[in-house]
Amino acid sequence: MRLIALSAGGAGAFSIGGSAEVVLFGIALGAPVALFFFALRERMPLPVPWGGIAVGLTLFVILALIPPPAARSALAGTADPPLVTASLFGALFAAYGGVLDWWWRRLHTTRD
Repeated sequence: MRLIALSAGGAGAFSIGGSAEVVLFGIALGAPVALFFFALRERMPLPVPWGGIAVGLTLFVILALIPPPAARSALAGTADPPLVTASLFGALFAAYGGVLDWWWRRLHTTRD
């Protein structure tokens, strides 16, 4: 979020309210997606980590097409081109999916 604020010409300051909003939104959105992903991962034909990255990018596309109200108001204040913001958030969502896939593999790997 600091990168977005700095690219928009803002100060990029820390606030408890802003951080809490980001964390709570991430939990509210990320937990159901993780459960859905874990339930379907064995049926996905893509190897690790590509299955998770595909899920993360799909989630990003859905949220880009139907942005939540908080995202709309935050993006309205950015002066940077939408491609910069989309690239940063797309990379973040891809990383989230990759971590989910790594975590799934770690949970399903038997130890000898």
